[in-house]
Amino acid sequence: MHHFSEANGVAILRRIHHIARVGYIVNDLRRNRIAIGLSKLMARTIIRNPIARFDAPASCERAFRIAELRAMAARAGLGRFTIYRHRFFRMAMAGHK
Repeated sequence: MHHFSEANGVAILRRIHHIARVGYIVNDLRRNRIAIGLSKLMARTIIRNPIARFDAPASCERAFRIAELRAMAARAGLGRFTIYRHRFFRMAMAGHK
């Protein structure tokens, strides 16, 4: 989801819900200061690949917060879903038809 705009994210969630037969899981990055700081530190110190050096911090900065994902799901018309906060910088949304 973090590679898409909020409007495109809403459209993607709507489509996922439409094509799912029973349910779905959306697993993505969760934006927070710790993830952004750690990714920038790693990009300057241990990440050697130039693409990953750019992408790691950029992805963390572009990720959505849980409240933003919840609002996007509501805009997409999803009714039965739960968002789980995972350690560090991940989140998952599980929904049912």
